[in-house]
Amino acid sequence: MLRSSLILTKVGILGAACFCLATNGLTAEPETSGSPAIQQKPTAPKPPVLLPPVPPTRTTPLRPRPVGTGGLQPVANPSQPSLTPPFAGPNGGLPNRPTPLAPPGYKNTAIVPATPPPLLPSTSLAWDSESKEQKPKIGETNAHFSFWLTNVCDKDVLVNSVRTSCGCTVAKLPETPWRIRPGSNGPINVTLDLRGKRGKLVKTVTVDTTAGIKSLLVSADIPNDPQFEAQAGRSQNMQLALQDRQIVFRGDCASCHVEPGKGKMGKELFAASCGICHEAEHRASMVTDLKALKHPTNLEYWTHWIKEGKAGTLMPAFAQEHGGPLTPDQVTSLAEWLTANYKGNAAGVTNAPTKAVKTASAQ
Repeated sequence: MLRSSLILTKVGILGAACFCLATNGLTAEPETSGSPAIQQKPTAPKPPVLLPPVPPTRTTPLRPRPVGTGGLQPVANPSQPSLTPPFAGPNGGLPNRPTPLAPPGYKNTAIVPATPPPLLPSTSLAWDSESKEQKPKIGETNAHFSFWLTNVCDKDVLVNSVRTSCGCTVAKLPETPWRIRPGSNGPINVTLDLRGKRGKLVKTVTVDTTAGIKSLLVSADIPNDPQFEAQAGRSQNMQLALQDRQIVFRGDCASCHVEPGKGKMGKELFAASCGICHEAEHRASMVTDLKALKHPTNLEYWTHWIKEGKAGTLMPAFAQEHGGPLTPDQVTSLAEWLTANYKGNAAGVTNAPTKAVKTASAQ
């Protein structure tokens, strides 16, 4: 027991010695086999990084070179107020900034803004009217107005410009700018585009003069054109038919393309169901002119086109089996009448319906 206590005491003393050496930057190892302890040398500190010196700040402005030797001279603008302390630097310039230089021969001339002509009283111009109205007739595409103005003062009046509220209205001056002498007068012509418009139309014309700004009004009461309305509705229906060619047999279109042909045969059926498009006064360019066919026709040809029509065009399928209004007997009577009256180009007539259909498609 005594020997064990001595050993533990010696080990504690040795550990304390190692701890003291470590805190002083040394490393000690316990003695083993009689070898001495090895000590590490401390690392030398790195030298500090030296920055370049900061150049001194200029405290005086640069001196201009003499003019006679091709140098530059300072610019002084008497019209510009000089800075006052504490903001002003030497020679009236900015602090610690060189005086700006000008090339030889530079003349310091102050820029004087152009003085606009004085405005005259608004009573200097007398207008025949501030608003005008027209009632155009059906079919007219433009309405024309003229506003007359007279210089009633003893000084010239200058009309600088005229502008309108939208692009469909155009106003013109005799010249731009337009100088009106005392006692003189002249018109401002205004044109209003009526195309595609209906009902009451009001536009503004603004006149810029040395006697002030003047606003004028032009208006037109455009009547309804039945033919225009019908053409607009027809164009809309054609666009719908390009998407669905069978739509002509449904809805409002059925009153023109279905009802008139009920119970009719041959020539009467053609006039009621076919002539409404192919014989129309304003036939659409995409609708075939049956009187100017450039290929031969026969009974099979007309039967095929009446029954099935042509996909991707305005030509619908008239047979009931394809969603059309015509019965088989009506299709036959119509095809026979067309064969007898619309033969097309009789040269090289063929009895093969397939070839005839291909020729028609290529038209």
